[in-house]
Amino acid sequence: MLTLRKKLAEILEQESLDLQEISQFLGIKEKEVLDHLQHIAKSARSKRLAVELGLGASSPEEIEVFPADEKSRDDQDRIVEILRNG
Repeated sequence: MLTLRKKLAEILEQESLDLQEISQFLGIKEKEVLDHLQHIAKSARSKRLAVELGLGASSPEEIEVFPADEKSRDDQDRIVEILRNG
């Protein structure tokens, strides 16, 4: 059985979703999604984990985040900041 973080990584591999859509898909609060993304970003500092999660990137800086619409642009900025700063 996949952990929530691995499910999150798989979701992000397969489709572009905004924070609200991820939250609804996983059945957790948006704040929890951000917390999980922050943990993934910290863990992804290790190239091994980024590859293990199948993110297709060898470092957090290589992960591209695209907003689904104008409303999700703030979410994009926060996610990019988490990925870059951990």
